[in-house]
Formats: sequence, C-alpha cells, structure tokens
Amino acid sequence: MWPSAVSLVNGRVAAAGGVAESVRFSSRILSIGERPRYGDAVIDLDGAYVLPGLVNAHEHLELNHYGRLKFREQYANVSEWVDDMRPRLAGDAAIRRGRSHPLVERVFIGALKNLLAGVTLVAHHNPFYPEMRRTMAVRV
Repeated sequence: MWPSAVSLVNGRVAAAGGVAESVRFSSRILSIGERPRYGDAVIDLDGAYVLPGLVNAHEHLELNHYGRLKFREQYANVSEWVDDMRPRLAGDAAIRRGRSHPLVERVFIGALKNLLAGVTLVAHHNPFYPEMRRTMAVRV
C-alpha cells in the first residue's frame, strides 16, 4: 500500500475514453484526468506516455533466459515445440550453458524481460522458489 496517493501529471495517459493528461493512483487507479489532491505525491511526466500493463498468463520465469530456441520454421502448437525440445535438454550446448546459471539469476532475468516488455502481471507456472521472495522487489 502506498503511504499516499500518487498523481502523474503532464503526461499522455492511455485511457478507455482517449488520452488524458493525468492519472492518480494508490494500490489501484483512483482517477484519470483529474487534478492532484492535497497530500498526493506529484510526478511531472513532461509529456511521457502511461500505458496499461500487459498480462503474461503463462510463464516459467527460470526458463526465459535461453534466447530463441527454434528448431523448425513454424510450430502448430506447444506440443510440437516440446517434442523438439525434450531430446535436446540434456545434449544441447546452449541449453546446458543456460542451465549453469544460478536459479536466482535465471528467475531475475525472466522477470526483467517481462517487465521491460510492459508486463506487470505474470502467472508463473512453476514452484514459488524461495529465491523469488528474497530477490524480487515486486509481489509474486
């Protein structure tokens, strides 16, 4: 919970009704297009954009650091991709190198890639590793 509301002003806020100049929020959006209230922390965006966060509905954070692993031009479904990956998991040099990084680093890279892509909510489909609690400044 934020100690007080935050008002982002002088921005370009993407909203359902078009573009607004401000947004006010705490643990949720309080208003769009309204002036800050007394006690708000005010941040001048100087024309920057505010866009809604994306949702990644299926992620394995510790497996998101390998780079592009594609063994055919196109996959019709995930089962085809898994069929290509399964025999390579033990023998492929790039995958072995990727697995040699500590789990905490792999999870961090996966989270960072999501955040840089505009994702603000991730449904992680593997265990909630203790490393996630110790290293992430976001709620998982």
